[in-house]
Formats: sequence, structure tokens, C-alpha cells
Amino acid sequence: MTINIIQTITNILTENGELISSKKAEGYIITPAEGKLLLNKATGETFGYKIYTYHKSAINDYIEIEPKKEEN
Repeated sequence: MTINIIQTITNILTENGELISSKKAEGYIITPAEGKLLLNKATGETFGYKIYTYHKSAINDYIEIEPKKEEN
């Protein structure tokens, strides 16, 4: 499982380029390893693709699992 941070910085400047204010926002992308799934421990849902969350604490809601093998 890989966790990446998306960081967005917004600066508000005067016409002369002087900084008035700055705002930083972060989000997190959780990506399962190849051939694995992400399991949300709280809901039981599984995902085979990237998950995006604004809350760092939500990362702990996910674990990586092996997909179930289909029986013949």
C-alpha cells in the first residue's frame, strides 16, 4: 500500500505581487499494491483502485488484503 500527499497552496497577492494571505490544503491518496485490494475496516467495503481522503486519520481505516480466489 502506498500513501501519497496532494498539497495545494493558494496565495493571494496584491497587484504588485505582495503576499496578502496564503492557504494550504492537503489530501491523501491510498493506493493498493499491484494485485491487492484495500479493505475499509469500518464498512467492510473493498476497493481495487486508489482512494482519496481529506483526513489523515482516515488512512488508518484501510488495510491491504489479498483478493478472494474464486472456487470452481
